[in-house]
Amino acid sequence: MPKKRGAPLVNWGIEPPVILEFEELGRVVKPPWDFLARAERELRHLVAETRPEVVVTFGPDGAYGHPDHCLAGDVVTRVVQSGAEGAPRQLLYFGFPKDQLSHWHGQEPLSATEPSYLTVGVPYSKDDLLAFQKSLRRYKTQFLPEEIDALSKQADDLWGGRIYLRPWFGTEEGDDLFALKDH
Repeated sequence: MPKKRGAPLVNWGIEPPVILEFEELGRVVKPPWDFLARAERELRHLVAETRPEVVVTFGPDGAYGHPDHCLAGDVVTRVVQSGAEGAPRQLLYFGFPKDQLSHWHGQEPLSATEPSYLTVGVPYSKDDLLAFQKSLRRYKTQFLPEEIDALSKQADDLWGGRIYLRPWFGTEEGDDLFALKDH
């Protein structure tokens, strides 16, 4: 599959994301394990090639139960936890603190995470929020322009200047993804 490079991330000084092109889960032809094996192979190759310091993906809840998100998180977790060549020790899942979901008024039923598991909080700037809004505009087949503006505002209200993550093994704390240490 061809890889697409995204726009640079604003204040982080890291390479743009690599987008692997896959069909939506609902359109996958049978047998599904062929699709999963291909996804895992491509991800293993990418991890070996890029040797990331940290991987952030969807947790088992897929953010709001979206099957493609659940599947993507599962494949990424399998690759990292298997000790694939180039895989980092740091694997994190983003989450929505249960106590902050009262701020959410979007259509998607976001999956709540107990705040005690969200031990990593990464601050973001106004420039980062603008980059997030710009990236949302690429979803024009899924959202109307006014929905995108409302979604980015609601997300900022929900997050309050910080993206919350939980380590897959649940022991790190901090606000710098590249300096996390075990307790």
